[in-house]
Amino acid sequence: MNKLYKTLFTCLLSTVSISAADASLPNASESSNSPAIAAMPFKRKIALHLSHLEHLFQAQSQDHVLSFIDELEYLAHPDYARVAASLLHLAIKEKNREAISLMLDKGVNIDGTDLWTPSPLTKVIKQKNIAMLKFLLEKGANPDQPSESLSGFRPIQTAALEGDFEIFKVVWEACEIKTPKDKSGSTLMHFAAAGGNVSILEFLKNKGLSCTERDSSGHTPLHEATVSGRVSAIHFLLENGAEQEAIVVMDNNLLLVS
Repeated sequence: MNKLYKTLFTCLLSTVSISAADASLPNASESSNSPAIAAMPFKRKIALHLSHLEHLFQAQSQDHVLSFIDELEYLAHPDYARVAASLLHLAIKEKNREAISLMLDKGVNIDGTDLWTPSPLTKVIKQKNIAMLKFLLEKGANPDQPSESLSGFRPIQTAALEGDFEIFKVVWEACEIKTPKDKSGSTLMHFAAAGGNVSILEFLKNKGLSCTERDSSGHTPLHEATVSGRVSAIHFLLENGAEQEAIVVMDNNLLLVS
């Protein structure tokens, strides 16, 4: 089991107050409703299900994967939405489209969050997995949904920040809200400047976004580019209206916009 899912498994076991020694895995072919698993407390079964599904994915046992998922009765239950989201994120990590489709058919929320990642769309944007991004959008993932995390970023904001132009264009075309701002008033220009992709900056400029708009802290896209050390973005912004005289030197050689 990889480090991430070992951590998740440990957290789930801790939550339900059982020891790892008590949670031995069932055999690869064992049903989620087998007598051994059925006799366990429900929350303990959930912890085992997550670990067992990881085991099946690693064994490349597709028939068993689909059969196991098909027997899980709680996937659409609102009280276990985050558990279902964790299972969905695992299927996305494994790029297993059949497993993803089956989970969605059984009622798993395609925009649901697990314990770490804001949404499946954000996950694949960060992974720069354009094929899975298109697949999730085709399956109905909402590109306009704000994150439930503290950042509150939308997928389009994450795409601008991550700096992959092809990924950004796919998300842009799918969005209805083309020019969102985050909680601090940052525009997509701010995110793109921090990400450093000049193609995204030029695309946004051609769509009418300002290179000089300030957020609620008074920061411009040029500020974000300089703080992030994005030299190409700095040159682009200076060539497109950013005020060079607003740049000052602080902390030895770190450029900041005042």
